[in-house]
Amino acid sequence: MTLTRSPHALIVAFAVGFIAACGGGKDSSTTGPAPEPAALRAQGGSSQTGAVGAALPTPLSVLVTDGAGKPIAGARVEWDAAAGSGSVSPSASSTDSRGVAQAVWTLGTVAGTARATAQVSGVNPVVFSAIALPGVSAAVIASPELANLGVGDTIRVRATVRDKFGNDLSTETVGFSSLEPAIATISADGLVSALAVGNARIVATSGSRADTVPVLVLPAGASACGTLTPRVLALGEVFIPGPSAASVTACLGAAADVNGEYALTLISTAASYSATTPLDVYGVGVTGPTTVLISAGAAGGVSASRDFKGALAEDSFVGGLDQSADPVQLAELARRTLERRELAPMASSARDWYRESHTSTS
Repeated sequence: MTLTRSPHALIVAFAVGFIAACGGGKDSSTTGPAPEPAALRAQGGSSQTGAVGAALPTPLSVLVTDGAGKPIAGARVEWDAAAGSGSVSPSASSTDSRGVAQAVWTLGTVAGTARATAQVSGVNPVVFSAIALPGVSAAVIASPELANLGVGDTIRVRATVRDKFGNDLSTETVGFSSLEPAIATISADGLVSALAVGNARIVATSGSRADTVPVLVLPAGASACGTLTPRVLALGEVFIPGPSAASVTACLGAAADVNGEYALTLISTAASYSATTPLDVYGVGVTGPTTVLISAGAAGGVSASRDFKGALAEDSFVGGLDQSADPVQLAELARRTLERRELAPMASSARDWYRESHTSTS
């Protein structure tokens, strides 16, 4: 039997072989390790300013390059916002053909400095910062919630304008007025003076927002605790006040001719970083400064201090806030002042005792 080959078959076989040979050569020439990210640089979006709770106008962007400084496409970039600084979307993105990845940063609800981070495995991260500004005014908050005064007593009412997240608008002005000026008056800077027995209402106003502080005026010499009974704690006793109709309230006192010293512990149960808890400290019949130090633990990453101080008299008093003062130093100075005042009258007796004791043993 004789076999013959078609010229068409030979051409097809040759073409298939040629394609296979070309394909094999191409694969072998492109095989190799993918470029490794060596550097991450910010391209845009840092140092912006925006309103709390709003997305920043310029997206965050970074450039990923290799060891030779060439852009890397397809690199994974992870985005994250610091606690209280809002959120970044998406949480992860890939670089484009230019080596650039982008994300949108929505600020948190707390005014102040916010931070966000871009990270690529194996290289140093990039940190973005922004300033979160308070929003529009939403409420006026005045403190204390209730004032109990005797005729002739005074107390300072403070008020702030806040946005819907509780951030203070320091540029907004607040005016004060009394709805019952025959019972209690108030000055332009918030000093209330009790004139006659009765109930008065102090109103703090800013624009269309207002808040009211009820004032109960009792006869002269009445307790600033109002209907609350002063509680005298034993040495080492721990007292946890229960909630009143509006807030947690306690009135602490000391036995006659005995100085009382208390440590106040605040525990926040708020789940939001924007939660604000007001604290009013009154000193009645106190002859020395009252110092309060408020600080957060390491996990909170925040430290703050407040000093309530002033020339406390027999009348009700809320000291002015001095945020620039060192609370530890003030507390130590207050303690030394108290020691000098209490020990000075005892100096003469101490000298007599020492003289007699020394004479009897010699």
